[in-house]
Amino acid sequence: MSADIKKLNSSHGKSAYSLLSRVDGLPTWSLTNLTSFLGKESSAAWGLYNDQALSSFVLFQVAGDEAEILLIATLKVYQRKGFATMLLNDAVQELKKAGTKSVFLEVSAMNKAAIVFYLSKGFKVVGNRKNYYSASANRDALIMSRLL
Repeated sequence: MSADIKKLNSSHGKSAYSLLSRVDGLPTWSLTNLTSFLGKESSAAWGLYNDQALSSFVLFQVAGDEAEILLIATLKVYQRKGFATMLLNDAVQELKKAGTKSVFLEVSAMNKAAIVFYLSKGFKVVGNRKNYYSASANRDALIMSRLL
């Protein structure tokens, strides 16, 4: 199995949407919104391809010298095998080369696996958004950040 990381743009909208629709527990994006986002100047996205098929991708919103991780999606068969780590590490290096100084994200305070993942990648908890997730009452989000 060969793995390649590629920068994504609007032409990758259908494959990213297809992957996203097969991963449980992630926010819903329409094909139109995802494709439009991938075409924006303020977006940055990378995908990890295994045997020429998209298996994981990460979306960032970039503003000035900050980038926010909006989403990391990995097909279940590739989870816990280091693919998201490889993808995130490569994407962060590309952002750093482009002048990004920090990366932040929000993660459900109940998502222990994701919190451990981000802590292991050098992110630190810097804040808490009370009742952030409107679909679930009393579900907070942790704000995590990492300097590059």
